[in-house]
Amino acid sequence: MKGAVRQKELFVNRTKISVDVTVDDVGTYATAMQLAQITEGCLLTLNNLREQGLRDVIEVFRVTWIKFDKNVPGPSFTVYFRDPLGETCSHSTDYRFVGTGSVCPTASDIERHFCAEGCLPRFIGEHLRSCRKRLEAAEKQLSHLPQRKG
Repeated sequence: MKGAVRQKELFVNRTKISVDVTVDDVGTYATAMQLAQITEGCLLTLNNLREQGLRDVIEVFRVTWIKFDKNVPGPSFTVYFRDPLGETCSHSTDYRFVGTGSVCPTASDIERHFCAEGCLPRFIGEHLRSCRKRLEAAEKQLSHLPQRKG
């Protein structure tokens, strides 16, 4: 089936892990090792983020495939989350920045990358703090409105 992208999906609580199984437009499949490491890495990341109180804001881990220098496909990750204001936000990275930069990063490399203080905890945390400031500013403006009686 040329050109069709097949996906593997897994749901963990309210979070979806969606991985393209085909890595190019001619239908080449990702290896079983790549799929296993990516899935396990996403699960480890969610488990680690639960301990930091961030897991429940993540809605989707989306994994697609990209090719660089040697024309060998490697995973590209996008993590989607929804903030308290209802806005969908995302953070993306690809295999070149995970672990050793291998096209088959290990599960622990994926977890270490996303759970590092400079990655999802910082990105999501900063965004949530920004939301808090916007909510506080809106609350302050609303408090100056006259109360309607009746």
